[in-house]
Amino acid sequence: MAGFIDALKTTKEKQRPPENLRLAQPVPTTPTYSEPQETSQHNVPLALGYSYMDIKDDENEVLMRLDMYQLTDPAYLSLLQFVLTREKIDDLMVFIMLDMSRPWALAERLQDWLFLLHKAVVQFSNHEKDHPEVLDRLGQKLAHAVTSYASHQMYSTSEKVLLPLAEGCLTTNYGLPVTLVGCKCDQQAAIQKTHGYKDEQLDYLQQVLRIVGLKYGAAIFYTSTSEPKPYLTIKNYLLHRLAPVSLTSTLPELEPQVLETDTLAIPSGWDSWGKIRILQGDTDCGRLAQAWDMDMASRQDQLPMSDDGFLCLFGEKIQDNPLDLQPTTLAQRGLLPLVISEDEQMLYERHFETLQRGSYQQRPSQGNLYPTPSTLEQEQDCDTEVSTPNPSPTPNLASANTPGTNASNEVLTNFFKSLLSKRSSVSSTTIPTHTTS
Repeated sequence: MAGFIDALKTTKEKQRPPENLRLAQPVPTTPTYSEPQETSQHNVPLALGYSYMDIKDDENEVLMRLDMYQLTDPAYLSLLQFVLTREKIDDLMVFIMLDMSRPWALAERLQDWLFLLHKAVVQFSNHEKDHPEVLDRLGQKLAHAVTSYASHQMYSTSEKVLLPLAEGCLTTNYGLPVTLVGCKCDQQAAIQKTHGYKDEQLDYLQQVLRIVGLKYGAAIFYTSTSEPKPYLTIKNYLLHRLAPVSLTSTLPELEPQVLETDTLAIPSGWDSWGKIRILQGDTDCGRLAQAWDMDMASRQDQLPMSDDGFLCLFGEKIQDNPLDLQPTTLAQRGLLPLVISEDEQMLYERHFETLQRGSYQQRPSQGNLYPTPSTLEQEQDCDTEVSTPNPSPTPNLASANTPGTNASNEVLTNFFKSLLSKRSSVSSTTIPTHTTS
């Protein structure tokens, strides 16, 4: 999340603002986005971190400030009371960062964060019992934003026709704009090699995100470390949703992008079950949406997950198969016990005496590994005798049925016996001791 915020803040783009933004200067200027502001000297993850992004003009005057709060874990739910306040909730937008390099954990993490959002909204509702109209107003505002984008794709803005919500769209309305961001999407190619995933499984991942995102009226973006364009797209989308219209009128509109998986961009209100089925026609969007509701209800009632729930259906398609991984990778991920080898010097020290004894003892079939000068001379003599055998029995090797076969066999037997006897005498030679006077 911290890396995403840094990339979002450092992405720059120039635009021409409306003239009414700068009343003191009638000539249009060109504002740029500020450099990241250092909030601390050390990048230490906090339970609830804070950062901000300033939108400035060419004279370095701040036109708008975006506050960014980062919750590192769902366990820190109680800290959201400092963010979800009646003063801030009108201009609040939720980003959920998902690690696409671990697709087998995507469904569970997505449920963790969206259930956290549910509990945060309930906590806010209980705290603001005297103002129930706040969430109702935010829910209507979000529904209008979703339908407005869908209507804009079908009709011109002058007609002002609002289409009804599509099937499965915004069935869970918390009144907060949600954006799902899949990070590290450039590692999907490596995942296909290490886990044996196919393109159909990666398409299924995208379908799952889009079905869940459609339920909450969420936008979906994919980012990668090698492509900076998605960060600029997210920044423009963020300004379109939160900044005043006078500031965003000159920004380019966000165009949906579903062809390139590394730079997927789906604005809120654009998607539908029909578009999701284009990836894989056999995906039952209704069943997955219903299974999601079953799992969320089980979480609320603190009951075990159903066998027909979302996590079980997801696990049937996306499996973390350890058989496709190397032993080193398995050990790093805790699937196999990590074997730590003994230090090399300690191993030598422990077996020092055995190695010393073995250096003077040789196997009869292998000869001396460390021969002395005397043994070398004897081996040379032996090799000389072996290299010049009696050639007379050689022709008899190819004619076993000719007369004289017994005689030739006798010669060969005597030859090998003499060879073995000389080899044994060489191997039994002792190492001479050298004395110094």
